[in-house]
Amino acid sequence: MPMNKPAQRRYLTIVLFALIAAAVVRLVSSIWGASSTSASSVPATQPSRGQGAGVTPATLPPASPTGALLRLDALKEISERPLPELTRNPFEFGPSQEDIRRADDAKKLAEHPPPAPPPPPPPVPFKAMGYQTDTKGKRVAYLSDDQETYIVHEGQEFGQRFKVLKITDASVEVQDETYHQIVQLPYPQ
Repeated sequence: MPMNKPAQRRYLTIVLFALIAAAVVRLVSSIWGASSTSASSVPATQPSRGQGAGVTPATLPPASPTGALLRLDALKEISERPLPELTRNPFEFGPSQEDIRRADDAKKLAEHPPPAPPPPPPPVPFKAMGYQTDTKGKRVAYLSDDQETYIVHEGQEFGQRFKVLKITDASVEVQDETYHQIVQLPYPQ
């Protein structure tokens, strides 16, 4: 016998309600079973921290069907481990301040090299030929370059920029007044 529409609706509502009730009962039983399984499998005391007292898959209790598992003893053990030493700051990316300073210094040197040192003064072009003592007891030195011979006394200027400072038995001391250089000119042996 065919059912009328209101009866058919009541029948489907009862079946749907029964299915929902079965699903709720199954969900409650799986949650209740997981909490009783994990509570009964967690040891009452923590293992000693000696060798081999670590968290391994063999020491873990079986997970519940939903995969929920909370091991406070394992969490405490992991949080008590010392942190590894870091060689750099993980929040600073790129070169260090020291590297940046060295690169800046090198760049400045490349852009503006230090000035070249002044050239060395030219050598004194004179040679001491000898000396003698004049009638007043003062020494007179004989100096020559490629073109002339000079007869000079102590304190005398000659050759446009040179001055005789001292005449000794071994050499003549001459100052280049342009370059402020003092040179000893020995006598030939």
